[in-house]
Amino acid sequence: MVGRLSARRGMLGQSLVEFAISSLVLVVLFGGLVDGGRMLQRIDVLKEAAREGARHGASFNAGLNSNSSLDDAHIKAAVDDILTAGGLPLSSFRNPGNCPTPSDGNSLHNPPYQGAYMPNVPNQPWLYICYNNSLSTLPASSNAYQHQDLNVILVMGYGPLSSFLPLPVAGFGLAANLHLSIQGH
Repeated sequence: MVGRLSARRGMLGQSLVEFAISSLVLVVLFGGLVDGGRMLQRIDVLKEAAREGARHGASFNAGLNSNSSLDDAHIKAAVDDILTAGGLPLSSFRNPGNCPTPSDGNSLHNPPYQGAYMPNVPNQPWLYICYNNSLSTLPASSNAYQHQDLNVILVMGYGPLSSFLPLPVAGFGLAANLHLSIQGH
């Protein structure tokens, strides 16, 4: 009788250890799924904000015969509307003198970008606006930029919600950009 009781207690202890180990694995997997889904949502918001900013800036007002929204302030406002609707903070406007330099050397200023153009603060989007592959902060007069390239670039360092993900994931740089041809007649 005593032998059976001690054997049962040993099996209960083994089950408890197995449950504890498997629970930790399940918690880590769940944390990874939550952070992975959150990262995909952030990427989607960045893409949508870049698209909306470029669309807003490239539009042509036929009544005024000008691109009245083709300036940094109007484009940033359109981008920030989408960012806040998606749960991200307002973008920080960054135009250091040239368009972000791609790390692979492409001439169209498409991702991936060099580390200097990525924010060092997680979950803070940085906005770059390039007109015909150069920076300008002045609004275009009449049709000065007609049929030229407008590139709206958003970059953000992803900060995981939980600490379950290892450090390389916490250092992911997210980037979205969109090129549109500026309308005019």
